[in-house]
Amino acid sequence: MGRLFKRALAWFFALVLFVNGLGVATTWAATKDVGMLAPGLVMLVLGGLWCAHLYRTGKGYKARNPKEESQATTRVEVFTEVRTPGRLKEPKPPISPDQKWAELQQEAMDCAKDGMWGLYSNVLREQAEFLRKEGKARNAFDTYSRVLYLDVNGASNAGNDKAYWADSPPFDLEFSMVAPMIYANFVKCAEQSGLHGDARKEAFIASSKRMRNKNIPIGPEAAWDKILDKVLRA
Repeated sequence: MGRLFKRALAWFFALVLFVNGLGVATTWAATKDVGMLAPGLVMLVLGGLWCAHLYRTGKGYKARNPKEESQATTRVEVFTEVRTPGRLKEPKPPISPDQKWAELQQEAMDCAKDGMWGLYSNVLREQAEFLRKEGKARNAFDTYSRVLYLDVNGASNAGNDKAYWADSPPFDLEFSMVAPMIYANFVKCAEQSGLHGDARKEAFIASSKRMRNKNIPIGPEAAWDKILDKVLRA
């Protein structure tokens, strides 16, 4: 993910340089201002060479990313199989609840490892929904608590490269939110679990404390007050 971001950033600056050079050259053609010719040509040439370099090196990206190449190959094979005359794609066997849960657990661990806390919150939502539909209201409550805790702290997908955290931190209170449906399910699971008043708050705090991340800006108790404030203002 860090490599993709750096490459996108390089493309952005290369295109900005090229377009600015093109703009200066166009202005020179209209005004014949000799002072604008040299910088315009320099920006135009450098921007063009940079874009060409990025394009050439980008052709070998798949070879440097065997995992993505393997995924792309799999997609091509499936597409070919579906459209081959006389053959029908065999339906996938139904996945068991244990397998589904294991997949979600692995996805959550991968997101946390990569510093993708926004995506991690999304996976927790799926886990909470899974638990709620399985009739495990208390476990679902604990998971919804962590979702609300991450969301109200403005969890993002900044990754682990601290060089970019100045512009895109892993948690940003400017993007603090409380999704109405998540909060509604949180309350429903709390009521089904017999959690009311202070007991609900204490259970939320206990669940949120499991999110041990030193970059989270506000703690569980402050997060609880902020969640209630956002709900009342909605």
